[in-house]
Amino acid sequence: MVKKFDGKFTWVIENFSSLQSKKIYSDSFVIGGCRWRLVAYPRENDNNYLSMYLVSDDMSWYAAYKVRGNVYFNITMINQLSKKLSICEDSEHLYDVLSPFHRGFESWIPLSKLHAEDGGFLLNGELKIAVKVQVSDVSAEHRDASDDALVGVSGEIKKTTKLLRKTKETMDAKHGFQILPSQERFVTSMENQVGMKFVSVIQNFSFMNTEKCYSDPFAIRGFKWRLLAECDLLFLHLYMCINDCPPFPSAAIKVRLTIVNQLSEKLSILKESEHYFEEKSPTWGCAIPTQILAEDGGFLVNGDLKIVAEVIGVPDVSDESIPLRKLEVNGFHVLPSQVQSVRLIFERHPETAVGFRAKNQYLRTTFMNFLLSLIQTLYQPLQELSSEDLVEADIALTYLRDVGFKVDWLENKLDQLKARKEKERACEARVQEMEAQLHDLKHKFEIEKAELSVTRAPLSFNDFV
Repeated sequence: MVKKFDGKFTWVIENFSSLQSKKIYSDSFVIGGCRWRLVAYPRENDNNYLSMYLVSDDMSWYAAYKVRGNVYFNITMINQLSKKLSICEDSEHLYDVLSPFHRGFESWIPLSKLHAEDGGFLLNGELKIAVKVQVSDVSAEHRDASDDALVGVSGEIKKTTKLLRKTKETMDAKHGFQILPSQERFVTSMENQVGMKFVSVIQNFSFMNTEKCYSDPFAIRGFKWRLLAECDLLFLHLYMCINDCPPFPSAAIKVRLTIVNQLSEKLSILKESEHYFEEKSPTWGCAIPTQILAEDGGFLVNGDLKIVAEVIGVPDVSDESIPLRKLEVNGFHVLPSQVQSVRLIFERHPETAVGFRAKNQYLRTTFMNFLLSLIQTLYQPLQELSSEDLVEADIALTYLRDVGFKVDWLENKLDQLKARKEKERACEARVQEMEAQLHDLKHKFEIEKAELSVTRAPLSFNDFV
């Protein structure tokens, strides 16, 4: 049974018209075991719209748990004179531990409509915003092995799946699987490799099938790979495994898994990541809620589940010029290409990670990559930066502060960038105005020039007689 957690929250913003802040937060509220906030940007975009976002507020919770789920939310601007005139928007997204949730609407409601007299939205200086959040298929696995309660839950799930396996019919081994003594199933048919892509169709698949299904080995750029699929009651787990190694790749590999929707490719689910495949970690994977396997959903058609595996970037095995996989800078494991950038951060701002307490090296690397990606976003050409980029950069800074990074220096740079963006917009407006004036002036010049030419036309004897 799919677990769903519903909740509502109403945010009353007092004295909205007199607010000077460019960004305002609601109080925190808890739904589905997560803490959330609404974030409004009443004055910080060039479209004169109110921007509104739903964000996950408790980053320490993310750091402690592996979280996967589906979030549906509905945000309503309440019309206090007539509820029929209220404005609502909704959205739905998957999220996990590597992508903290911050979703919403950049151009939600025109500020002119919001401030209109007798419009009903702003009454006695107050705005009322309601949000409904539904979190489904949440799976939380605590990293601390001493958490007996969670281990108990995990054990119960395993017992239940074993019971289901015993009570359901035994699947026929002839339909694309080879049953081994270990009870693992190897996909032996409906497989195809084209270039760097490997397509596997698992036949007679069911979310009730808790046995592991391996593909046949396939080779890409000198490495042998296998796909692994398995289900529990909540999630379909897919993995890419390097097979028959060493040698292992000498750098991170970018891999991608696509669960194909066989009714509409636009609805296919794509997961990708860069991963160090090594002896201690030869596998990368992802988890998808089993609700996608529902009838008529398009992912499981006539018992067939179609998966596409891609290896996007792999170093050559024989390339001895590739540097070491991991280098440590101030307690962070980073790529060789990132060493100079990370060193420069700590040379100029040595206090940046003083308050960051995570000991897990994978999490430390994840958040350092997050910081580097944010900086890389901000130094792109000004004309390529959108208002939404700056809003998301603000949210990203909030996340970094929440986990203990001291990034005041970057916040100051962001404020300077916002000022430059405002100046760019003002300059563009003036340039456009001058271009229009220049066009008019050029037109008048051509008219005067023609009139001057007519005036200077030579006269003849007949003109005077």
